Amino acid sequence: MVTGSEKSELNSELICKQRGDLARIGAPYDIYSLNDIDRVDPNEYKLFVFLDAFYLTDSQRDYINHTLKGGGRSLLLIGACDYISNGYVSTEQLSAMAEMEIGILETEETTVKAADTTYGYAAPKAPTLYVRDADAEILGTYEVEWMGEKIDL
Repeated sequence: MVTGSEKSELNSELICKQRGDLARIGAPYDIYSLNDIDRVDPNEYKLFVFLDAFYLTDSQRDYINHTLKGGGRSLLLIGACDYISNGYVSTEQLSAMAEMEIGILETEETTVKAADTTYGYAAPKAPTLYVRDADAEILGTYEVEWMGEKIDL
């Protein structure tokens, strides 16, 4: 069952900081609630950004899969889009939405090492998701300690 913590700063990371970054993107954009997604004209946009849409209803999922995907449009899924279903978490729907296999790192993680930078969170977060796709181009890796040994994933 999904539970929360009063000490969690996740809402600040997911809502406030991302919207601030989005405002500095340098391109015009519109913000819609997921509750209004079926009112969006898909031909008006080339890119749809989903900021941490952890839970999708069946109708939202169907609209995204059958109307927004394809047609020269791109979807950018930030966070774990469609990760929560009926109060439980699962990577099955998340993997289906992302159209790639998503795995869960079995340790807390704070940073990602990319070619020329390191970024992440001020405190460890879990779960940490990663892509399991042999054909994916690796742009960064997790540097974690697991069972007393430092490893890159």
